[in-house]
Amino acid sequence: MSQLVIDLKKDLKRFKADEHMLGFAGFSLAIAPDRSLDGVLKIASESREGGGGYLTLTIIVDTCSDAAACADVERMLGRLGRPQAPLSLGPGFDYAEPFAPILDDGGALYMGELTLFFKTLDGLEKVIVRRLVLPALEKALAIAFEPVSWWDEQG
Repeated sequence: MSQLVIDLKKDLKRFKADEHMLGFAGFSLAIAPDRSLDGVLKIASESREGGGGYLTLTIIVDTCSDAAACADVERMLGRLGRPQAPLSLGPGFDYAEPFAPILDDGGALYMGELTLFFKTLDGLEKVIVRRLVLPALEKALAIAFEPVSWWDEQG
């Protein structure tokens, strides 16, 4: 019998490359009063028939291979999208899939996703991200975002 070898990191990179990238933003996540970790928020969108759609937020945090920091990040981000920690995202917001880790291999990076569904999204993605999503994340977490670099505005 032949053995099938699957490279999960390679498959993940290929899968993420197919998303409709909107932009990205650096951030600083405070995991303790005297300690912050740097990371990147990748924002992708998908529109659906009828004007609705969803935003997929891929959150990548540099944990510096620190197991305790990784556990803190997972605990903090793991609350996102759960009923006990709702995000206030306006009247067009439909629901959130709970935050889910997608890469935690004990390495220097922790990666997870939060998917937010909206009744109305098509053409409003940047406004929703700027005015609703980022402020809601800042309110829910001890996080400070840098300005978003929009993919369609990159030279």
